Amino acid sequence: MCTNEKFDILVMLKNHDPDELEDILSKIKDMNTSANKESQYFYIKECEVLKTLLIESNLDSKCTAHKLREDHGETVSYAVHMDGAVKTSLRCILQKVVELLDSKIKEGDSFKVVSNLRSMNLKSSEELNAAVSKEIENKLNLRCDEENPYWIVQLEVLGENTGITIFKHKNLLEMIQTH
Repeated sequence: MCTNEKFDILVMLKNHDPDELEDILSKIKDMNTSANKESQYFYIKECEVLKTLLIESNLDSKCTAHKLREDHGETVSYAVHMDGAVKTSLRCILQKVVELLDSKIKEGDSFKVVSNLRSMNLKSSEELNAAVSKEIENKLNLRCDEENPYWIVQLEVLGENTGITIFKHKNLLEMIQTH
């Protein structure tokens, strides 16, 4: 069974200085306080990968990730919204990617798979990318286009958990840009 881990935002920190970590956690908690309404929540989860935080929230995760990159660029090297997360197993990753992509695509769209293995739970990025690409081609009848894809399927392998985000290639800079 593929149990889904719950996190909406992946945050990579520039350093692992405990003082800086306390500072960024404080800033993230302040974001929660400023947005605090009874029905909203914001949890910071530990991750087995050094300098990595996982955030679970019902706030707008794209906006929150952008705000982290923009307002805390001195500490945050990378913050990205996740469309889904699963246990790190090839079967679970394939199942979730097809489910997420199926709800976004239209016939004739192309895609590219990229992955960051931040732990050694899977053999290699290349093997993972190839397996996911083959599954998408077979199940959704889409075309893999490494040079000019319409969609990018990004996989973040973080030890026991893998985050998945799917976005239009034209939005790439918006997803990763820091100031």
